[in-house]
Amino acid sequence: MEFSQPFPWEKEKKTKEKEMILEKAYKERFAREERGHPRFYQPLSLDMQSVLHDDYRSRISIPLTGDNQILSTKSGTVISHGYTRVVVGDYGAYIEMSPTQIQHANIQDRFGKRNTPRYPIKYWWMVSRDHDEIKIYEQIKTVPYADYKPGMFYASPTDLYVGDLVTGL
Repeated sequence: MEFSQPFPWEKEKKTKEKEMILEKAYKERFAREERGHPRFYQPLSLDMQSVLHDDYRSRISIPLTGDNQILSTKSGTVISHGYTRVVVGDYGAYIEMSPTQIQHANIQDRFGKRNTPRYPIKYWWMVSRDHDEIKIYEQIKTVPYADYKPGMFYASPTDLYVGDLVTGL
């Protein structure tokens, strides 16, 4: 007799193998986020990218392709009227918002004013104008580990809400 479905223990074995790969990928990702790491914020290997990107996508509660939903902080400050997409990169998923969607009156530069930086930067660090002070990136340069576009704004799905629901992760 032929079985078209794998035996239950075969599924368990594959699940455990995938969990081990995912755990290894997260450990490597977090290590590379530490200053001084020899591969600080460098792209991950293709197999690590695959498992991490799948995991990030599974945790997002809004459409990945963009929408016109109002995005706000936990305290209710409107950050954006819609978003263009969710960008999934090696170091997480981020909600992309265009300059016309972002509510400029509700965000500010993290350090008070923009100066010429002493070292090359990839983004301006913005925060919401409320006690949540969520981090919002205004992208300046491209990076090798995600498809961020210069001129666009990015925020973590853990910081933005649609009504009372957090948008992800």
